[in-house]
Amino acid sequence: YSLTGGVAIQTDGIQQTIPPDPTNPDMLQIVWVNFDTTKSYYASASIPLQPTRWWSVNLNGTYIRQGQRIGRNSPEEHYNFGYASASMTFTLPAKFYIDLSYRYQSRVRLGNCWVEQMHFNDASIKKRFGDKFTATFTVRNPIAPPTQKVGARGDGFVRMVETYQNWTSRSYQLSLTYNFKTGKAFRRKNVEAGAAEEKSRL
Repeated sequence: YSLTGGVAIQTDGIQQTIPPDPTNPDMLQIVWVNFDTTKSYYASASIPLQPTRWWSVNLNGTYIRQGQRIGRNSPEEHYNFGYASASMTFTLPAKFYIDLSYRYQSRVRLGNCWVEQMHFNDASIKKRFGDKFTATFTVRNPIAPPTQKVGARGDGFVRMVETYQNWTSRSYQLSLTYNFKTGKAFRRKNVEAGAAEEKSRL
C-alpha cells in the first residue's frame, strides 16, 4: 500500500464562474476569472489486494481540503472534495481476463458554482493470443450513465443545470493490440581515435 500527502498553492489560477448577464439578469453566463489564491491540502491512499490467485483488487482514495480566495480582499472559503476508485481483474482459463472498475467524484465547488457528485463504471473482457496479440472489448458506463449536474448561486438566484456529455454516456470500444519485440540488442562498433603508435605513448 502507499500513503501520500501534500499541499499545493496556486496564485492567479484561471477558474470558471457563472454570474448573471448584466444586460439580462434572467440569463446566466459562463466567464473565466483569475482566483487570487487557491490552496489544496490533500491525502491519498492506494491499497492493492490479491484475495486469490485469479482475483486482484486495487483501491484508491483521495481527500482534498481546498481554500479559495477569489479576490485579493475577499475572505478565503474552504471546501472538501473526495475521489475514490476501485478496480478488479479476474483471470480466467485460456488467457481470458475480465476487468471491472468504479470511480466516484464528490461534489466539487469552484467559486459560486459547483458540480454534483458523479459515479462512473467500466467493464471489459480481454483475450490474449500468445505473448503479443490482445483483443479487448470495453463498455463505458454500462450501469446508469451519469449526468453532469451543475449549480450556481449568486445575488438573488440559485440555478441548476443538467447536462449530458459524450464522456459520461454509455459507449462501446473494441481494441486490438500487438506488441512488437522490444529490447533487441544491436551490435555497437567502437571507433577508436588515434593510431597504435600514439596509443603506445600513453
